[in-house]
Amino acid sequence: MDNEMGRLISSLRKEKNMTQQELADKLNITDKAVSKWERGLSYPDISLIPKLADILDIDPNKLLGSSNNEISKTDKSNIKDTIMLVFKCLGLALAVAVLVLNIIGKTNVNDSITLLSLSLVCIGITLLNKEQ
Repeated sequence: MDNEMGRLISSLRKEKNMTQQELADKLNITDKAVSKWERGLSYPDISLIPKLADILDIDPNKLLGSSNNEISKTDKSNIKDTIMLVFKCLGLALAVAVLVLNIIGKTNVNDSITLLSLSLVCIGITLLNKEQ
């Protein structure tokens, strides 16, 4: 078991000059349960997290090992690359659709211009993104 949460609980409890028994009393549990958390043998019940976070003055998400801003640069880069790929594919698909619709005679000039404009916007977004 990963003991990151246990170490965090232990250090925050000690910062507050609280014993395991005092923390346990505030949560209406046994000191043995707190000891197990801190040694990484178990985790707090999910229903205790809000109260535990309040007692320890920590954001519940941070206590659970995450934060709202924890998306790594790699993840952001992958998301950005995926979005740019979608724009490229959309631009290409629109251009092909205009070509096919014109060949089979199922579109008019105004619709073709609109679709090609959207295609150029999508491709333009990807080109502008490369420059940044």
